Amino acid sequence: MKRRTKGEGTIRKRSDGRWEGRYIDSSGRTRYIYDTNKSKIREKLTEMSYIKDITIFNKVGGDVPLNIWFEHYIEIKEYQIKKRSVSQIKMAFHNHIEPDHIEPVIGKKILFDITTNDIISVIKSLERKKLNPCTINNITTHMRAMFNFAYAEGSIARNPMLTLKRLEKESNNKRRPLTRTEISLLLTSAEKYDKSFHLILCILLYTGIRIGELCGLRWNDISEDFSSMQINESITDKVYENTTKSKTSFRQIPLNGFLKQALKERYESLPDEKRKPNDWIFLNRFGTSYTSTTLNKRLKYLKTHMREEEHINIDPDITMHYFRHTFTCAGLENGVSIKAMQELLGHANTRTLLEVYAHTNHKSRNRIDKPFK
Repeated sequence: MKRRTKGEGTIRKRSDGRWEGRYIDSSGRTRYIYDTNKSKIREKLTEMSYIKDITIFNKVGGDVPLNIWFEHYIEIKEYQIKKRSVSQIKMAFHNHIEPDHIEPVIGKKILFDITTNDIISVIKSLERKKLNPCTINNITTHMRAMFNFAYAEGSIARNPMLTLKRLEKESNNKRRPLTRTEISLLLTSAEKYDKSFHLILCILLYTGIRIGELCGLRWNDISEDFSSMQINESITDKVYENTTKSKTSFRQIPLNGFLKQALKERYESLPDEKRKPNDWIFLNRFGTSYTSTTLNKRLKYLKTHMREEEHINIDPDITMHYFRHTFTCAGLENGVSIKAMQELLGHANTRTLLEVYAHTNHKSRNRIDKPFK
């Protein structure tokens, strides 16, 4: 019998006269291909090897481990959503869904073999970690989106998340509006500490824009008479994005008299070389835009300064997002309609507004009054 040459160890001639090629797919399973022509078998095996080693994610079914399919899922998502959102999905998957210490290890389990019980075991693992309920809810939302996608794509015949009841969103006790006292103390200290940071806090408080949107503000976003600002860019955690969170985030925000005057004075105090229309309004010491992380660190430093130098006790959990929450609660309490508030905040729909701010009532009227004056 003629000795087979190197590289032909997975090819054999069957008793029916056809040639059989054998290869291992991306899930570790043995697969077979058949043809009457041995050269074509060799070509097909070469092609399958290329697909496996170079671009196995182009065509991925439900017969691969979840962690392999996830790469295919992310490849597609990168063309559909923003980079920051992709990073959040990856973080949730690699930190909480895929890890080997979860039993059963669903990261290595074949996609179409994953059951509702497997999903429940992941959720129980998250609860054992004593994660914040909102964090658990977010991770579960990512899992639901993944399996909904797999089902819609035809990779699985049944969705393991379908029979799993959605987790009730527990209210986050830390999510609350600032009190009048807290606002007064923070703004007074910030004005003495850094007038630029004081203006940043005031913009967040009186406009309700997101931190990333504030970081992305440029002078050409401010109207000529300083009466309004255009929101069309967001910068978060060193990810520079020439877009906002969603299409509805593109919006025009009116500015009250204080902000109008403060921004005008800031602009007129700048040297001519720093008045370029495309320049950011707020720059860090390196001459680039702030990020949300940097601003939260500055707020943390301010609170430490107040506690140690001014002997003022302030809630250590307060973040920059509290100012947006305060703006929203104050607006709703002072009669601003849900629809108008949705447009000011840049929410895609009113559901988010109603769910997050349902607690707003007459008992919390010690917040800032009429932020649109």
